[in-house]
Amino acid sequence: MEKVKERDGFSLMEMIIVIAIVGILTGGIAISYNLVRSADVKGMAYDIDSSLTNLKSKNMGSNKQLFMHLYKQSGNYFIDYTKEESYTPSGEGESVGESGISLKYDGKELTDGEVITIGIQKKDGAFSVGPEEIEVYDNNVNDYMVYLVKDTGKHYVEELQ
Repeated sequence: MEKVKERDGFSLMEMIIVIAIVGILTGGIAISYNLVRSADVKGMAYDIDSSLTNLKSKNMGSNKQLFMHLYKQSGNYFIDYTKEESYTPSGEGESVGESGISLKYDGKELTDGEVITIGIQKKDGAFSVGPEEIEVYDNNVNDYMVYLVKDTGKHYVEELQ
């Protein structure tokens, strides 16, 4: 009887199967990452929107006008409330976003150390200072716009396509 030679290595079919499995796993990771990033961008847009509602509530319950300050410091985004319109970023406000997410207000990119100040009039709830729109986005396809209607004080979020 002849001895059967042992085969070293693996066959072409085994290699194709391994490559297919790796491809499926890589695709799944990419989709998962995009879903997580989309949730971060959407969450930040809605956090800003709810902070505007919070500003209205605080203004109506206070005898002085309060201002909301949205700023970027060390790549992270924060919101703070003060009685003064001018504000120096401290990093002590409520964290609403992290690096990897970008923010524009009225078409201008918010840079590190820059502050967006938003005020609401006590008499009618209209915005006294602040942008008309705040865009929250990442480098992928996730893009949300927070609209501020100055005359009425209304604000809402829309997903941009």
